[in-house]
Amino acid sequence: MTTFYKVATPGVWEKAKVDELLKQYEISREALEKIMLGFDEMFTQGTTEHDNTELLMIPTYVNSIPTGKEEGNFFALDLGGTNFRVMLLKIHGGKIDSSSEVYPISQQLMTGTADELFGYIAKCLGEFAIKKLGGKPKLGSVGFTFSFPVKQTSLTSGNLERWTKGFDVEGVVDADISKLLKQQIEIRKEISVDSIALINDTTGTMMSCGFDDQEVMIGLILGTGTNACYMEKLDTEEKRWGIVQDREYAEKQIIVNTEWGAFGSKSGHLDSVKTKEDKEVDIHSLNPSQQIYEKMISGMYLGEIVRLCILSLIKEHVLFRGVASKEIQVKNSFLTQHVSEFCSGEAKDCVNILTAVGYPDATLFECQVIQEVCSAVSLRAARLAAAGLTGIIRRLGRNSLTVAVDGSLFKKHPTFKRFMQQTLDELLPWTRVKLRLSEDGSGRGAALVAASIKK
Repeated sequence: MTTFYKVATPGVWEKAKVDELLKQYEISREALEKIMLGFDEMFTQGTTEHDNTELLMIPTYVNSIPTGKEEGNFFALDLGGTNFRVMLLKIHGGKIDSSSEVYPISQQLMTGTADELFGYIAKCLGEFAIKKLGGKPKLGSVGFTFSFPVKQTSLTSGNLERWTKGFDVEGVVDADISKLLKQQIEIRKEISVDSIALINDTTGTMMSCGFDDQEVMIGLILGTGTNACYMEKLDTEEKRWGIVQDREYAEKQIIVNTEWGAFGSKSGHLDSVKTKEDKEVDIHSLNPSQQIYEKMISGMYLGEIVRLCILSLIKEHVLFRGVASKEIQVKNSFLTQHVSEFCSGEAKDCVNILTAVGYPDATLFECQVIQEVCSAVSLRAARLAAAGLTGIIRRLGRNSLTVAVDGSLFKKHPTFKRFMQQTLDELLPWTRVKLRLSEDGSGRGAALVAASIKK
């Protein structure tokens, strides 16, 4: 990187200030153990109590992973962030052939009305289905990966508990998601749909990998937001879900959507590892005091945490001669993509990023400091994510399992997976944990759940 930067020799004071900031992002083994105990407490509370639980621990009504023998053609929908996807999967002979299209979700749709959002989804599904099948197609069951907290009453019905990931659409909280979409499909009269199977992206990720790997026990999302699900045994009367009385589920199992992004929001289990940057991110978010765990580890927030760290070092006159450019002062101007690029160590990328935020003449020292900050924030996020996983794995009591993982942070960050695996090995030395990338998990998994309805 020295080719691209002017060299400035930092003093002892500057180095001390950088070290002081970086130290705040270190998480010891002891701190991780306390966080894992907190997770265990919240998991237990969520599966045994009825009200006021920090983690919703939502039953998905999916009680097995795929067998690999499913057959047929199935449509899937995937909504979980700033893009929406429609997919057609053709499953035959243990093989899957897929085609899909991605449609943007504008800020207006994210904060508009239910009719606007679900009308748009129905429009996209109709256009895609007609393009693929022609005429006025009958789609049968459609899998819908709806990556927000939904309280399900069956596989094909469920009400939104609350919005996350920057969404705040009017008229959706407490409403049945499947019903809202079916109404818009019927209004348009372009296609017909028998039923809409609601699943979370974590469940879809787990189902997708389960088609090829029967050791999958956990689904994990590390992208714009974060969440996890796992296979919970239904073998005691302590479980709060009424379905334990159902002959189909009793003494068996069900995939539970933890909604773990809310961890630490009420219990305070993360207070000891919060920094002032974390607190500022939370205060200025769309949902203050909510989704605290998510705000410390997911792609929607890591870039902003780094930007606030940079501003702190500018204020201390450690970086850029104490001058904050107008670009760096803009909220979210330093992206999580930039964090990944700095962690990759490519000098040209670093130059382009710093030029974009108002510092074309950054020194080698300044570049190295920002790289260290990006690495420290990323390592903390990975260790926190691994702590949550360890809490689930200890609960499962297995000595070997696969975690299906999807999300842009896990896929695109150059060191995140390695940081997570190292932490898992540290916390679970006697357990073989395989982190398996679930390519196209949300769409493929939704289709496999739709296949289970047909079955």
